[in-house]
Amino acid sequence: MTASSIWCKLAVLVAGVLALPGCPEPLPKTRVALGQLVREHNANARRAPRLWARAKIKFTMANPDGGLPTTWGSVSPLATPNGLVLLAKGDRPGPDDFVLIGRETAAMELFRVGISRDEGAYYFWYNLGDEAAAYWGHTDLAGAPGLRMLAMNPQDLL
Repeated sequence: MTASSIWCKLAVLVAGVLALPGCPEPLPKTRVALGQLVREHNANARRAPRLWARAKIKFTMANPDGGLPTTWGSVSPLATPNGLVLLAKGDRPGPDDFVLIGRETAAMELFRVGISRDEGAYYFWYNLGDEAAAYWGHTDLAGAPGLRMLAMNPQDLL
């Protein structure tokens, strides 16, 4: 047997061993009550007073004139992040300062939806070329029935 045939057989053997799946790890036996999980999550979340994150955003907006809806963005794994999320928690109860920014490029914002805690207001504006608008309201009334301008409560995004 030549040295090259031994190395060839050894390489095939190693490749075969590496291709074998290992034993699956056993599932954890511990169960946690939902209330405990929520308490632990909230305790961890309180330790992070601010959040800054790039995001992949896709949104569809109904046409107020009844035409076709406008869709922008992508959440494909191949897409690059096209948005920014900023969150600053306050010490007092109530909504946190929050903004979600959709961008075409780093310098060109297409929309913002957010909450200003100090002003007690929420807002949404967009500029999609020939379509543009701005809406705002008081956080105390966010999501109230009968409000037509901003059909969602921005606090629900948090």
